[in-house]
Formats: sequence, C-alpha cells, structure tokens
Amino acid sequence: MAANGKDLMTDQVTEKIRNLIIDQGLTEGDRLPTELELTQMFGVSRIVVREAIKSLSFLGILDTKPRRGTVVGALDMERLGRCLSFHGAVTNYPRSEILEARIAIEVSHLELVAERLTEDATARLMKQVERLEHAAEHNDAHEFKRRDSAYHRMLLEIGGNPILMTFCDLLKQYFRDDAPLHMSQAELFVVVQEHRMIVEALQEKNLPLAQGMLKRHLSRPMRDLLRAEVQREPNATNRKDLL
Repeated sequence: MAANGKDLMTDQVTEKIRNLIIDQGLTEGDRLPTELELTQMFGVSRIVVREAIKSLSFLGILDTKPRRGTVVGALDMERLGRCLSFHGAVTNYPRSEILEARIAIEVSHLELVAERLTEDATARLMKQVERLEHAAEHNDAHEFKRRDSAYHRMLLEIGGNPILMTFCDLLKQYFRDDAPLHMSQAELFVVVQEHRMIVEALQEKNLPLAQGMLKRHLSRPMRDLLRAEVQREPNATNRKDLL
C-alpha cells in the first residue's frame, strides 16, 4: 500500500515538474530549481523528487549536468519509440486502429515527399522497386518483406521529418517482424506495381494519385482483417462492402 502511495506521489511530482517547465517557459539547457528547492516547493521528500527527475530523465526531458544540476533536456524520440514499441508488443491494441494510424501518417506525409523529391531520390526509390521485383520473381517472401520495409523507410527519409519517421517506426513495431507474409506470387507482383506507380505519380507531380495508390497499398492488411471477420461471422453482411 505504501509503495502504491509513493508511486502516486512520484507521478504527481512528475506532472508538477512538467507544468513548472511549461509555466516558466524553460527550454533546452535551462536549469531547474535544486532538489532541495523542489522538495520545499512541492512539500515532498527528496526521494520522491529524485524518482520524478529520474523518470523524466529516462525520456531525455531532463538531464543532470555536473556542477550545473538538473536542466531541461531534449526529448529522445528514439528511446521513447523503443519504450512504447515494447509496450505495444505486450499490449493487445486493436490491429485495425494501428493500421488506420499508419495509413493516416504515411499518406499525408507524401506531401513532404512530393516537395522534396529529387532526381537522385527518385532513382533510389526505383532501385528499391527493382529489388522488390527481384524478390517477387524468386517468390522470396522474407526478402520481399525486407525490401518493402526499406522502400517505405526511404519515403520517410525523403520527407525528412524525424518525428514522423519515429512515429511510423513505432507503429510498425506493433506488428511482429517475423510474421509470415501470406501472399501469392501474383499478389507480390501487384504490390511491386503499386510501388512503381507511387514513384511515377510523384515524379509527375500527381500527389492525389500517389496518395491514393499508397492508401490502397497500406489498406491491404485492413481488407484482410475485414475478410477474416466476415468469414468468422457469416451474418456480418454490413462489413462486406468494405472488402
């Protein structure tokens, strides 16, 4: 019971420190009050303050500097992504909701790709399409999945927004990397063509077509989920129009 009370108090102080940073307009590198000052300010023990600082330091929000004390740090998106991806791996979030989030981010992100696409980037994307096609020709599901992931990663890199890249990487972690790819060779070639058409549409500055193709491509797992639901529930006719 005491441990639960301490945890609750630590959470409350963590929130108070976050509010303190915002209310005082502190930015990266600015110094926080000392531990003693924080204990007096919040009316808690130094142990609770240290635990709160430790939890915020884990994400890089705070940083302890020698001879300077605790300062405002920079949010470590990579570390946050690893933490949340592990949480996702052991939590039963609805797969359909995660797919929806990925589609929303990656499709809208194509606006940045279209603005920043160069001839060199186009050539690199087409090279990935060729590698994807090679994997399809050999019916190599493992290599195909790897090349597909590399293609999408390259699109994110061209867009150049590190925060969006982190969010997309996080969403992908919610799916098992070792999950088998249940697609026929003919379906693999359809995916290859979708990838090629996305690049060609971006080349031609046809953003709506590129976004439509990407949405169709990323929606395939969603359609598979709905198809599986219909097969499990023969009376679920209201969902058949989504397939």
